[in-house]
Amino acid sequence: MPEGRDDSGLGLHDRIEDSQATGASPGTYRKALLRVVLWALGLAACFGAAGIIFAGHDTLWRIVGTCGATAAGALVLLAASRQLDQGATWVPGLMVISLTVAEYLAALGLIWRFFTHAEEPVGMTMVFVAFTSVPAIGFASVVRRPEAKLLAPVGLLASSMVLVLVMVGTWGGWLGKVRAEHWYEVGLSLAIFSSMVVVCLVGAGTDRRQWRWLGVAAAAAAFPISTYAIIKEIHQTSAFFVCIVSAAAVVGHTNVMVRCPLKPAQRWLLWGTVGAGIVTGAFADLASITRPWQEEMLGRLAGAAAIITGCGTLALLVLAKIHQRPVLVPVTVAEVREITLVCPRCRAKGTLPIGSGKCETCGLIIQVRVQERELEEPDAL
Repeated sequence: MPEGRDDSGLGLHDRIEDSQATGASPGTYRKALLRVVLWALGLAACFGAAGIIFAGHDTLWRIVGTCGATAAGALVLLAASRQLDQGATWVPGLMVISLTVAEYLAALGLIWRFFTHAEEPVGMTMVFVAFTSVPAIGFASVVRRPEAKLLAPVGLLASSMVLVLVMVGTWGGWLGKVRAEHWYEVGLSLAIFSSMVVVCLVGAGTDRRQWRWLGVAAAAAAFPISTYAIIKEIHQTSAFFVCIVSAAAVVGHTNVMVRCPLKPAQRWLLWGTVGAGIVTGAFADLASITRPWQEEMLGRLAGAAAIITGCGTLALLVLAKIHQRPVLVPVTVAEVREITLVCPRCRAKGTLPIGSGKCETCGLIIQVRVQERELEEPDAL
């Protein structure tokens, strides 16, 4: 990749020079979006009050809905616009903007009844697109991290496949109601088991925990079994299916928990939580295999162990947040083209190019310089 260029193919310096030549900066666009939010909220308040006074006018309420949708969309675009300033977050930011525009246009169509007899499928499409796009945006935002180099592509592919499945069920009216429900159920099944695969793949390629592939294989095997049961309308759960699902869940839970940064004195909590998760899966498997022998008692024991596992997991996540370390990206000084900092005058957070820049909020001129840390020379012998 040429020096000073990001994934969009346009150099950061080129973008800065273009914005300066046209007189438009990211701050200008953000101010325009902020005005749209405030004006839309103001119009929504005015037309909403008028709709209360002049009851029965549907047009007024549609205008209120339009203003509300405009304000919400502009607010999301305002937050996502900052992601476009950096090459590392450019793709997720573009995905957020595309999703917001698509949802906004669909919402306008529903408000003004442009879709006539297709309002229900359009509304369900909006829900399903948001349901699958949000995880996809999350996967796209971590695709460059070493610990996510395998899980991110798998997550993106699974999100796309889930969207295709539910879209067939939504718009495939010729399939019939029963078959459409099957497509929904298969999509939900894929979402569940692909999530297990993704959790098991956290850190793959950066550590030597090869036992994670047991969980990946178990989750991958559970999906076709679930799909077959859905198509054949088999409602009885087999013991084998319960065992492989519990194996995938236990492996995925363990794989995430062991990555929590802890102090040596806190390691007991990790192994206690992992052990409780294994016990939960073991009791669930035993209850399924020996059913109906002591099924109720074993189920209660599994529930008790699950509560302990949940509480321990929350405690580990809190400790992991406290001890979280910054993610270091391998980069040289020559590759640095911008820096994010907080203005010392107005305390506004912004991104400035290396060299000379100014705060977008208060206009304070700020000089930025980056250099490598000088290594200390060893003492002479």
